[in-house]
Amino acid sequence: DVYKRQVWLFDLPGQHVAAIDLVQPIELDTEPLECEGLALMAIRTSDEGTAQHPGVTMAEALEGCGAAYSGDARHGATVATMDVPITRLDQALRLFGEIITSSTHEDEAVERHRMLRLAEIDQARANGSSTANEALRRVRWAEGSRASRPAGGSALTVAAITPQQVRLFDTEQWSPLGSTLVLGGDSVSYTHLTLPT
Repeated sequence: DVYKRQVWLFDLPGQHVAAIDLVQPIELDTEPLECEGLALMAIRTSDEGTAQHPGVTMAEALEGCGAAYSGDARHGATVATMDVPITRLDQALRLFGEIITSSTHEDEAVERHRMLRLAEIDQARANGSSTANEALRRVRWAEGSRASRPAGGSALTVAAITPQQVRLFDTEQWSPLGSTLVLGGDSVSYTHLTLPT
């Protein structure tokens, strides 16, 4: 059932940094054609403010428990990742839950990451392997399919992204429902799982 969540726990004795992955089954086909790159923008701005920790206070809270958060939008799923010392896992999971369920995607954060993504695209154009991969993608996948185009969007589509669109994408697509949570570390157990529903 797509509406059920899966939890995979891996007890790794001696691994004192816990690794957390949340795989959300958000396919890039859900992005509007004219603003592809929304999924990547959403994951990249997701930790830059929540309802409970607005603005930089979320970054400060993550730093306070030694957690490192990142994420990526792929053609078949969006993956949010966190690494944290096992002694701070409970605190970090609460913050992780906030990020997944109540990110605010503030205007300033979206604009900053939009400009960073455009700079990445420019840099990729000057890189031979990146342009070769892009050409291979167009040949490998059917013309017009989402898989034939960059996962992070093109310069044209990224330039069109607005903070309002990122927040709407979050509201319509982001949810722990149907996701798979993977948690590994020393002595991890279900007692750690306090993610909001």
